[in-house]
Amino acid sequence: MDEPRSISLFRRYRAGDAAALEDLLNRYLPRVFRIVRASLSGELKSKLEADDVVQVVMLRAVESLDSFEFREDAALVKWMARIARNEIIHQARMLQAVKRDPRRETSLDLSVTSRAPLRDSLPTDSVGPLERVEADEAARVLDDCICELSERHREVILARDYAGGSWAFVADEVGAASIDAAKQLHRRARANLTEIVKRRLG
Repeated sequence: MDEPRSISLFRRYRAGDAAALEDLLNRYLPRVFRIVRASLSGELKSKLEADDVVQVVMLRAVESLDSFEFREDAALVKWMARIARNEIIHQARMLQAVKRDPRRETSLDLSVTSRAPLRDSLPTDSVGPLERVEADEAARVLDDCICELSERHREVILARDYAGGSWAFVADEVGAASIDAAKQLHRRARANLTEIVKRRLG
């Protein structure tokens, strides 16, 4: 059985192949971007750009990748999602500090001096411009709706549908008692999400 592409790239990076690191990160960029966008809610949505947060995530990931244990494809996505969550919490605290002391700088500093373009998650050679715009808009609506879920429902959706984790991985991530319990939680979360999307679309 062939080794999964992501694990192969990870092994090549560990062996000193710098190009493999770029390929590895680019494979995960679209999913990490959507997870970040789905995690930004309330006032943060107007204060932070998802792609700026993703740039920080990638920098932090590269700094710590040598200590990462590659269990399965979804594990790297969720690891990056945790880095993103910590960064979002940090920026939220900075925002609160600004509110308490108006003399402080009002812009949020993500320690990124340039904003490199994100690779499109849709193949440009098979999807036309209009279809790409429509698909991106649909994804943005879905990501916004996920922000309205409870934390537990949001976590199970992100672990299964965004990170692509196995049911065993999902159960471990959300602290479910069993795989069946994780599946039941996921069904409830998907049903809740469907209702939110319906309300959003009228």
